[in-house]
Amino acid sequence: MALGSLAFDGFNSRLVGEDSERGTFSQRHLVFHDQVTGEKCMPIRDSQYMQDNLDGRIQVFNTNLCELGTMAYEYGYSLENPKNLCIWEAQFGDFYNPAQLVVDQYLMCSESKWLRQSGMVLLLPHGFDGTGPEHSTCHIERFLQNINSSAYDSNGPYDNLTAQNINFQVAQPTMPANYFHLLRRQMLRDFRKPMVIAAPKQGLKHAKAVSDIADFSEGNYFHPVLANKFGEGQTRHVIFCSGKVTFDIAAKLEKESIDGSILVVRCEELAPFPIRIIKALLNQEGVGNDAKFTWMQEEPVNQGAFQFAKLHLDRMLLERGAQSLGFIGRRAIHSFATGANSCHKAENIKLWKDFDQHVLH
Repeated sequence: MALGSLAFDGFNSRLVGEDSERGTFSQRHLVFHDQVTGEKCMPIRDSQYMQDNLDGRIQVFNTNLCELGTMAYEYGYSLENPKNLCIWEAQFGDFYNPAQLVVDQYLMCSESKWLRQSGMVLLLPHGFDGTGPEHSTCHIERFLQNINSSAYDSNGPYDNLTAQNINFQVAQPTMPANYFHLLRRQMLRDFRKPMVIAAPKQGLKHAKAVSDIADFSEGNYFHPVLANKFGEGQTRHVIFCSGKVTFDIAAKLEKESIDGSILVVRCEELAPFPIRIIKALLNQEGVGNDAKFTWMQEEPVNQGAFQFAKLHLDRMLLERGAQSLGFIGRRAIHSFATGANSCHKAENIKLWKDFDQHVLH
């Protein structure tokens, strides 16, 4: 829907990656193959109605497992024509590792080095599912460590990052409409910034990851922060998170009898970190300084978004006179996601025991 609507607006789209034609994780079926003749058909492009009405071009290509070459090519393509939405996707999160050179040497710093803006998007599946290191994580922390965030400077401002003055964007959308508007926003802006989208694999078929059709219509937009409240009365605990763990937290809280209320704040965009929106949300919800604040994630403490988010959130909490940010997640010794189902289950049991201890008791 995002690619098709952009084509009506006169923008070109290129989606390339391993098995992108059929849809790496069934989130799309853009290209169909005739099993007898081998002929390809792309309905979003080849139907007569689309041919008569499209002002932009839609291209989808399967590529071989040469991530360095294909990502570098798409980066160059994005520079040549800013009206192209160039998307390179990995079949699994870690599959971008061989192309780390392109990320470090070009995507992260091309505007600073050469005043060249790129709107290239890296689409990287991410989410701990017990299916092993390469299948589980795109190492969000690597990207966030390279963000030019002034939160690293304890004496400088920590809430002045915007899309215009940041070197790179990182998002982890969980709702279809937010994903839709995020891709469209990448082209509709009058400037270009590269972006990583860490898309949860389970979210593609999750019963709660559903948007109303009206959410895609005119007047709606990408929401960097989404929030849900559980229980009644004064908010006694605020849980910050990002990605598909949100659905697990909600499922847990919906079953529990809660004393007071718990506010779950979902960061759909991590860089620029939406600290101003979070501040406004806490004030709007009347969250007091005596509330407890915790970041929860599936990843170990030395991975994921925690270390980056803590830089911003702790300074906000210090201003409020509140306690510093707590943490619920896997231990740092688990530096990579396990591929053993029994180990994955054991880790999850420990994770939710920590949740019970910190949040419910």
